[in-house]
Amino acid sequence: MRLKKISQGIAANMPAHVKFPMVMAILCVCLGIAYVVNVNAQSTTGFQLREGEQLRSSVAREVQDLEQEVSLLTSIGMIETAARSMDLVSAGDAEYAVPETGVAVGNPSANP
Repeated sequence: MRLKKISQGIAANMPAHVKFPMVMAILCVCLGIAYVVNVNAQSTTGFQLREGEQLRSSVAREVQDLEQEVSLLTSIGMIETAARSMDLVSAGDAEYAVPETGVAVGNPSANP
């Protein structure tokens, strides 16, 4: 309340030619603060976007590396090598049970 009286007293005692520059100075200070806040917000957003793009590109590189590894590990040559290292042999002709007759079909003597 007292501050309001003081400011009204100051404004009342000031001539008109002093009020305008003071209002302009206050307006310039307010606009300057708003500008700084806006620039700070934009630079922060730009930094976050750049950081997100870097993360996206590193994840894309990792996905590409993993896809190459999957294609290598699922190749026929790699599977055959892994099967031989585990002492696995090929199945040959398989025998199948026919549900209608209950009889196994196939040629078991053809297995190596």
